[in-house]
Amino acid sequence: MKILLERAEEAGVSRKAVDPVQIHVTVAAMDGFHLSNAYWLSAIFGQNLADSAWRKVRRAHIRDVIMAHLTGIPARARS
Repeated sequence: MKILLERAEEAGVSRKAVDPVQIHVTVAAMDGFHLSNAYWLSAIFGQNLADSAWRKVRRAHIRDVIMAHLTGIPARARS
């Protein structure tokens, strides 16, 4: 990941000095928390967080959040 982030920085498509460990931990947390707590979160929010359609939307949201962080450009501006 460090090499990819360095290449992105050199190419001018990402912010400078992005910490690869922070990105990895953030992605892991964003991708795993709702799954390991799906039963309780589904009950609290009245949505099935294990549903494949919900998970597809979740993956897109994670991608948008990470890309906005890396590039400094909000998802709606990148479209």
